This record gives sequence, C-alpha cells and structure tokens, in this order.
Amino acid sequence: MGIIGASRSRVFYETNPRPRTDNPIPHHQRRINRLSDATVTDIVELLDDNPHCGVDQVFYAALNNGTYLASLRSFYRVAKAHGKLLHQRHNTKARQAKRRRDATPPHVHATAPGQVLCWDITFLPGQYYGQTFALHMVIDLYSRAIVGFVVAERENSQLAAAMFADIFTRFPNVHTVHSDNGAAMTSKRLGKLFAEHGVARSLNRPHTSNDNPHTESVFHTLKTRTYYPKTFTTLGEANTWVSAWVPVYNATPHSGINYYPPQAVLDGTWSELQRKREEGMRNALSKGTITQLPDTKAGTGLPAEVSIIRTTTQTAPTPQPITI
Repeated sequence: MGIIGASRSRVFYETNPRPRTDNPIPHHQRRINRLSDATVTDIVELLDDNPHCGVDQVFYAALNNGTYLASLRSFYRVAKAHGKLLHQRHNTKARQAKRRRDATPPHVHATAPGQVLCWDITFLPGQYYGQTFALHMVIDLYSRAIVGFVVAERENSQLAAAMFADIFTRFPNVHTVHSDNGAAMTSKRLGKLFAEHGVARSLNRPHTSNDNPHTESVFHTLKTRTYYPKTFTTLGEANTWVSAWVPVYNATPHSGINYYPPQAVLDGTWSELQRKREEGMRNALSKGTITQLPDTKAGTGLPAEVSIIRTTTQTAPTPQPITI
C-alpha cells in the first residue's frame, strides 16, 4: 500500500463501495431516538413542579423515585429549549465583570516641586523561589526626585501611611497623590490620612498601568542598572541597597527636567547649576571654543508644567504649553 500512497482502508472502500440508497431521508427529517412529544411534556412538567431546582436535581429526584423519562443530557436540551434552566427562569446567570471603558483618564498637573506625588509598589527578588520584598516608593512629579520609600516583606498599607505622614511633614503643600488601584493605594488607612491633610487621591484607570508612567520609569531605571543584584538575601540587605541607590538616582541628571538632577530641582539649587551652565557657554564663546551660543529649544530653565495626561479620542484635554 505504501507503494501506491494509499491506506488499506481507502483501497478497501474504493474496491467495495457501499450500496447507495434510493431517495434517502434528510438527516433533519429523521426521528432517530428522538423524544416523543409526550415525553417532552412530562419533562417540562417535572421542571415546572420544581422551579427552584436545577436540572440535575430534578432528573435524579425522578430517578430516585423510579421514574426515568430520558437521559440527563436530554433533560438539559429540553430545559434549555423551553427556557427552564435556572438562570433562564430567574435571570441569575453569572456575568463576567466588564472593564470600565468609560473611566476618566487622569489629568494631574504640577508647576513646582512639592505639589503632586506619585507612588507605586514594585517587588525585589529574594533568594528563594517565590520570595520577594515589596518596595514602596514615592516620587515628586515635577522634579522626579524620590522623596520617600520603604521596603517590606509584602504590601503594607500601615507602613505606607507612616511613610506618607513623614512626607507630608516635609512637604506640606502637596495637594494630590497619584497611584494605581492596588489594595495598599486604595486602603481606608491612606484615605483617612490624605483627608486629614487635604490631599486629593488620583488613581489610574482600571487595567491601565501606563497611567502612572513616571513611577514606572523610576522602577525601570532601578532594575536596569548593571549593578542591580539578581537576588537579595534578606530584607535588611534589600533596604540597604535601595537606601544607597536613591541618593545616586536623585543626583543623576534627568532628561525630563532639562538634565538637572532631581534633588537640585526639588531643593531649588538647580538655579546655581543654571548659572554655571550659562557662564560655561559664555566662557567657551569668549575663548573661541564655540562660534555662537548653543540654540537649545528648552533653554537652560525648567518646564513650566509637568503633567500626567492620558487621553482618548473622547477625552482630550486642552493643549498645554509644555507637557512632559
């Protein structure tokens, strides 16, 4: 059979074809093992007599009393066809939760440091499979500076509240805190603390992680350092590493604020750096190192405004002068 490229069964049926039937009955007209109308009526009556019982319960209750009208699958077919399933009777079918497509995108603006804070939680790897340490981190939206963090065994709203209480003491003019919809972020403990300090809470849209881009960017920067450890042995080790990294990050020029260090923008010392920039360019011009002052679109100052604006085609905010 392998020589002719056909299976044995194919050769058999082609050499011994089945006899054809004259005028065959279409399948939809055949009544092979079909329930009689009387049986269907009996099944419907049984279901009507037990309106709060499932099909299984009705079927087995009848069977336990010595009555077998049809198979369980036939009971289900009849029940569905006549609208006798429980969810059809009482409209109780579980519905899958739908995403809130009409959720309003966050529009958060800051024109100076200490006005808007953004925070999130990321997880640092432990030395054992499944072990992580929760890094709670808060940044100032305008300056991008990290203004507070705490490392814990797991997400902890109590530690987060203590962290924010300290931050509000140092930055009393904060009016908005932006975050995602995590359990710690939406906890009543934090809500009460924000209300006491007159701070509004801004949240991401459901299932939209990029509504908090500045904090996610900090986490990406942290975890892509060449010296970022593969694992942390203990909670203390993780806390020590983050404590050493935060000042380095805050002192590193940031592209979003015209390459000034976040800490300098936060504490206002960036103006001295601006003076040095302009002085250095003038000295280079006077020495002939350059023939004209650099023509930079951003100049040497800071953006007038930093904002989180996530838009859709239906909700587009008024264009702003500078949006980062």
